Amino acid sequence: MKNFSLNGKSIGLYIKKSKRYTENASIQKICGKDYLYGKTSKLEDSLCEIEGEWAKIIKKICNSEKLPSNENEKKLLYAFFTISESRTLYIAEQIEKDFNDVLKNDVKYARYLKLNQYEAINMDDTKIKLNIPNLIPILCAAKLVESIYDELALVLVVNKTNVSYILSDYPITKYNPYLLDTANGYGWKQKGILAFAPISPNCMLALIDEKSYKLRSLWSKKVVIKNKATILELNKLMALQADKFLLFDNKVSKDYIELITSEKLKDSITDTSKLCITHFHAKSVKNKITLPFLKQRHKR
Repeated sequence: MKNFSLNGKSIGLYIKKSKRYTENASIQKICGKDYLYGKTSKLEDSLCEIEGEWAKIIKKICNSEKLPSNENEKKLLYAFFTISESRTLYIAEQIEKDFNDVLKNDVKYARYLKLNQYEAINMDDTKIKLNIPNLIPILCAAKLVESIYDELALVLVVNKTNVSYILSDYPITKYNPYLLDTANGYGWKQKGILAFAPISPNCMLALIDEKSYKLRSLWSKKVVIKNKATILELNKLMALQADKFLLFDNKVSKDYIELITSEKLKDSITDTSKLCITHFHAKSVKNKITLPFLKQRHKR
């Protein structure tokens, strides 16, 4: 977030639900929650350690507009994608919701089978609370790096317009034009997967399935965008994926934020409320986003 700040202390903030725009919001006071990673500092200390490594690599990328050639540094950037996604407050809340949905469905099914010992359970007063809801996703995310390292190309998307990239409280945005009309959610191992991570107003990291898309200048692993319309599409994608907040450098206007948030999220969620089924679902953007620097290799 400091890379998007003009003074290193504050950043532009837009609250999606209330449509409130703030030009200067304290970086220290947003997008956080007490004890998100447990009441001990063990997990948070581990994350702080890897954050330090990410910060050094990202600083070099932003200054040089080049990806690292060192393999270990590149793998750390893949971990930046997977871990940054899994550690969010949104994922924590979703994990707890899924656990509680499983519990409610188990009780619903038990009552359907007329198991009397479940009749006395008041589901309104019963709730599972996890000490570290993100723990399993973070551990899985760390192990996933080796699996996607040879499958997804790491690309730097450089913004040469005078319109900045935006960030959100959901820092990693996955998208899949190849399976836009079919898949319920977007997974890291899906054919056609794309992932985007803005790291400054003019630099964005991307992971791209090379087998599904042709990319300009793929050999250099760098795409330069000079068209404001393309930046608008990427920013619209970030805004659609965002959970509660949009974040941006202090120069981005309220009118521009309202423009990129004017479209409503399309997401395919199966209604299982009348069944004894828990639908585990990752938030996925189903809106049509135009990305002219990518060309699909094969039609589905």
